[in-house]
Parts: sequence; C-alpha cells; structure tokens
Amino acid sequence: MFQDYLWFPHLSALDDVAFGLCARGLSRHQSRQQAGECLSRFGLAEQLSARPKALSGGQAQRVALVRVLVTDPRLLLLDEPLAALDAGARAGLRRELRCHLA
Repeated sequence: MFQDYLWFPHLSALDDVAFGLCARGLSRHQSRQQAGECLSRFGLAEQLSARPKALSGGQAQRVALVRVLVTDPRLLLLDEPLAALDAGARAGLRRELRCHLA
C-alpha cells in the first residue's frame, strides 16, 4: 500500500476499490457489490460515492487499505497503514484488519 494512496481522481471510493476486482475478471456488478460490502465493513458506507478530494486523510487512508484488502493479496507490504487515523478509529480498524486477515 502506497503512502500517497494513488487514487484514480475521477473515480468514487466505490469504483476505485472495485477497479482491482474488475481487473481480476469479476463483472462490474460483482466488483461494485463486493467493494461496497468491504467499504461498509471498514466504516465507509457513507463515503461510497465520494471522490478523493472530498474525504478526510483518515477516510482516504481507509479506502486505500480496503482497495488493497478486497483483492485478497497473498502478501501485504504496509508502511504505517493507520498513521492518519485518530486513536479511536485506529483501534477499530486494527480489530477489523486483524479479523479480515485471519
């Protein structure tokens, strides 16, 4: 996961996360559905249609993390993936991340 998040500036959070799933062969509908479920699980249900500039730093960081996790990679290289989050959000996201990786 890159520190600058590498968002597609013209895509919503939902479409940005779904992009990797589409690239792996899922249909657009399946990709968007799976991306929406994963974004919701990580507390981003209200930001599905948001563009990168409309999100806070913590929200953008969570979207970037979800974009990585939704494709179920075999290996994760994370450089301070929770650094932009406040303490409460960090603890919740750490629990969700631990559960997702288990």
